[in-house]
Amino acid sequence: MELTLSILIGTMTASAVYLLLRGHPFPVVLGLSLLGYAVNIFLFASGGLTRNSAPLVEHGLKNLPDLFLYNIHDLNKIGVQMPET
Repeated sequence: MELTLSILIGTMTASAVYLLLRGHPFPVVLGLSLLGYAVNIFLFASGGLTRNSAPLVEHGLKNLPDLFLYNIHDLNKIGVQMPET
């Protein structure tokens, strides 16, 4: 599984670089989106590839929705305070 993903990430990155170096607008946009997909797959794969295990629950994060609400509230305060400065 790791070998397959590493080959996929390498192929996507190489294709993205090729498209970015073409210089025309449409291939550059395709290259940027392909590079974004490759980075996302790389980040997911760097977290570990395990099967039949629950993500985040075994690490003790059982109140994850509360954590998201707390972070959204903080970001909302920042967004309200910025125009005042």
